Amino acid sequence: MWTGAPGNRDGRARHGPRGVRIALVFLGLGSLALLSLYSHPSPDFEVESGEWRLRFEAVDFASGDLIFRRGRSLVSRAVLAVDGGSEYSHVGLISVIAGQVWVLHTVPPEKPEQRGGALAEPLSVFLSPDNATAAGLYRPRHSGAAAERAAWRFVHAHIPFDSAFDLSTPRELYCTELVWRAYREAGIDLAPPDPERKEKYLLPSRLLRSPHLQRIQELPEEGTRP
Repeated sequence: MWTGAPGNRDGRARHGPRGVRIALVFLGLGSLALLSLYSHPSPDFEVESGEWRLRFEAVDFASGDLIFRRGRSLVSRAVLAVDGGSEYSHVGLISVIAGQVWVLHTVPPEKPEQRGGALAEPLSVFLSPDNATAAGLYRPRHSGAAAERAAWRFVHAHIPFDSAFDLSTPRELYCTELVWRAYREAGIDLAPPDPERKEKYLLPSRLLRSPHLQRIQELPEEGTRP
């Protein structure tokens, strides 16, 4: 099911009520209903289910962009409740290759026998009705090419998912951490320490506040879900 096969890893749990709550919340950030290869998408296409859809044009995306999404699961709602400053619960980094738009991100395993971690999947899967009710596209004010290359290295190295959500462990990554580290390798810190906000975890809202990013477009829910 996964594009890569991350190596085995020892799980770690963070202690304390808040740490447990955050860990349980983040565990579902990148849960996917499916993963299939999408070949040669047309410049203008849409993902739809019945009367509900997210519409987007592939030509609007550029390598290095950040694509945020809001899931419709209970876990996604829990993430939004914890991160009061964001309308999104997950994020990935865009890579455009020969007209095909890929999202580089990291997800936890869906089942005990599966292994999650850094992967690449088509944008149409990332924004499928099972995975997203809304999305936002953000672009760096400087070239994101170096960050894109760093994110691909994470994917090819099969970096496992960081269930402890520990920013001091680069050999394990969670979704916002993958994007943050990719840009740090490119010389851009999207989430520098904020003395006025003592945030232990890197939540989507921290990336959204970055002055290095500009919003390009929002992809809201259209139509009525059957």
